[in-house]
Amino acid sequence: MDQAEAEELAQTLEAWAALADPANDLALGSRSMLQAASVIRRQAEIIASLRHALQQARVRERLLD
Repeated sequence: MDQAEAEELAQTLEAWAALADPANDLALGSRSMLQAASVIRRQAEIIASLRHALQQARVRERLLD
């Protein structure tokens, strides 16, 4: 999953959370969906950062060879 797909999933979770009735017990589910969206975004950022670091390491390795 790339960062754009993760963002799309996070937006979908937020949209579903917005549809929940706050007077209902589903409010807990809504909070869970919002938390999941936040975690997905953070994980996507971490993965993107790790991919970038790996790419830079490979470039440095090629330059040293």
